[in-house]
Amino acid sequence: MEKKVIKSWKGSRVRIKSEYLRIESELDEDASDYDDDGNLINSVFKDNVTCIAHNGLSSVLDDITAEFQVVSDVYGVDLYYVREDTELQDLREPQHLIILKEGYSYVWDAKWFEVVKRY
Repeated sequence: MEKKVIKSWKGSRVRIKSEYLRIESELDEDASDYDDDGNLINSVFKDNVTCIAHNGLSSVLDDITAEFQVVSDVYGVDLYYVREDTELQDLREPQHLIILKEGYSYVWDAKWFEVVKRY
Protein backbone atom coordinates (compact mmCIF):
# COMPACT_ATOMS: atom_id res chain seq x y z
CA MET A 1 0.00 0.00 0.00
CA GLU A 2 1.26 3.48 -0.92
CA LYS A 3 2.03 5.73 2.03
CA LYS A 4 0.37 9.11 2.17
CA VAL A 5 2.62 11.86 3.48
CA ILE A 6 1.75 15.32 4.72
CA LYS A 7 4.15 18.16 5.51
CA SER A 8 3.33 21.24 7.56
CA TRP A 9 3.21 24.50 5.61
CA LYS A 10 3.35 26.68 8.73
CA GLY A 11 5.47 29.75 7.98
CA SER A 12 5.49 29.06 4.23
CA ARG A 13 4.36 31.47 1.51
CA VAL A 14 1.61 30.11 -0.75
CA ARG A 15 -0.30 31.24 -3.83
CA ILE A 16 -3.39 30.01 -5.63
CA LYS A 17 -2.62 27.09 -7.96
CA SER A 18 -2.87 27.90 -11.66
CA GLU A 19 -5.41 25.10 -12.17
CA TYR A 20 -7.86 27.18 -10.10
CA LEU A 21 -7.45 30.21 -12.38
CA ARG A 22 -9.22 30.71 -15.68
CA ILE A 23 -8.96 33.19 -18.54
CA GLU A 24 -12.11 35.05 -19.54
CA SER A 25 -13.16 37.91 -21.73
CA GLU A 26 -14.46 40.88 -19.81
CA LEU A 27 -16.58 43.75 -21.13
CA ASP A 28 -14.52 46.93 -21.54
CA GLU A 29 -17.15 49.52 -20.63
CA ASP A 30 -14.94 52.47 -21.60
CA ALA A 31 -14.31 51.11 -25.12
CA SER A 32 -17.89 49.91 -25.71
CA ASP A 33 -20.58 52.10 -27.30
CA TYR A 34 -23.88 53.06 -25.68
CA ASP A 35 -26.95 54.90 -26.98
CA ASP A 36 -28.42 58.00 -25.31
CA ASP A 37 -30.51 55.80 -22.97
CA GLY A 38 -27.44 53.94 -21.73
CA ASN A 39 -28.18 50.75 -23.67
CA LEU A 40 -25.16 48.84 -24.91
CA ILE A 41 -25.01 48.93 -28.74
CA ASN A 42 -21.42 47.83 -29.46
CA SER A 43 -19.59 45.50 -27.09
CA VAL A 44 -15.83 45.58 -26.81
CA PHE A 45 -14.19 42.90 -24.67
CA LYS A 46 -10.86 42.79 -22.88
CA ASP A 47 -9.10 39.54 -23.67
CA ASN A 48 -7.18 37.32 -21.32
CA VAL A 49 -8.55 38.55 -18.03
CA THR A 50 -7.49 35.99 -15.47
CA CYS A 51 -9.81 35.28 -12.57
CA ILE A 52 -10.23 32.72 -9.84
CA ALA A 53 -12.32 29.77 -10.99
CA HIS A 54 -13.63 28.79 -7.57
CA ASN A 55 -16.38 31.00 -6.10
CA GLY A 56 -15.24 30.55 -2.51
CA LEU A 57 -11.78 31.79 -3.40
CA SER A 58 -12.81 34.66 -5.66
CA SER A 59 -15.07 36.24 -3.07
CA VAL A 60 -12.20 36.66 -0.63
CA LEU A 61 -8.90 36.28 -2.49
CA ASP A 62 -9.37 38.60 -5.46
CA ASP A 63 -5.69 39.11 -6.27
CA ILE A 64 -4.60 36.12 -8.34
CA THR A 65 -0.92 36.98 -8.04
CA ALA A 66 -0.91 37.43 -4.27
CA GLU A 67 1.19 35.35 -1.95
CA PHE A 68 -0.01 34.52 1.54
CA GLN A 69 1.74 33.54 4.75
CA VAL A 70 0.50 30.30 6.31
CA VAL A 71 -0.09 30.92 10.02
CA SER A 72 -1.15 27.41 10.87
CA ASP A 73 -2.21 24.18 9.27
CA VAL A 74 -4.04 21.07 10.37
CA TYR A 75 -5.07 17.73 9.06
CA GLY A 76 -8.74 17.33 9.83
CA VAL A 77 -12.31 18.16 8.91
CA ASP A 78 -13.57 21.72 8.46
CA LEU A 79 -16.86 21.87 10.37
CA TYR A 80 -17.90 25.23 8.92
CA TYR A 81 -20.92 23.75 7.08
CA VAL A 82 -22.02 21.47 9.93
CA ARG A 83 -24.97 23.22 11.55
CA GLU A 84 -26.60 20.40 13.49
CA ASP A 85 -25.64 17.16 15.19
CA THR A 86 -23.81 14.97 12.70
CA GLU A 87 -22.53 11.47 13.14
CA LEU A 88 -18.78 11.16 12.73
CA GLN A 89 -19.06 8.62 9.90
CA ASP A 90 -21.13 11.17 7.92
CA LEU A 91 -18.37 13.80 7.94
CA ARG A 92 -16.04 14.40 4.99
CA GLU A 93 -12.67 12.71 4.88
CA PRO A 94 -9.93 14.61 6.75
CA GLN A 95 -7.85 16.91 4.56
CA HIS A 96 -4.88 19.26 4.79
CA LEU A 97 -6.23 22.67 5.85
CA ILE A 98 -4.40 25.97 6.18
CA ILE A 99 -5.06 29.34 7.85
CA LEU A 100 -3.62 32.41 6.13
CA LYS A 101 -2.25 35.48 7.89
CA GLU A 102 -3.54 37.94 5.27
CA GLY A 103 -7.17 38.45 4.36
CA TYR A 104 -10.18 36.62 5.71
CA SER A 105 -9.40 34.40 8.69
CA TYR A 106 -10.73 31.13 7.37
CA VAL A 107 -9.67 27.52 7.16
CA TRP A 108 -8.76 26.93 3.50
CA ASP A 109 -8.36 23.57 1.78
CA ALA A 110 -4.65 23.34 0.98
CA LYS A 111 -5.43 21.72 -2.40
CA TRP A 112 -6.19 25.22 -3.77
CA PHE A 113 -2.69 26.49 -2.97
CA GLU A 114 0.93 25.72 -3.74
CA VAL A 115 4.00 26.57 -1.70
CA VAL A 116 6.12 29.31 -3.26
CA LYS A 117 9.72 28.18 -3.44
CA ARG A 118 12.51 30.75 -3.29
CA TYR A 119 15.79 29.85 -4.94
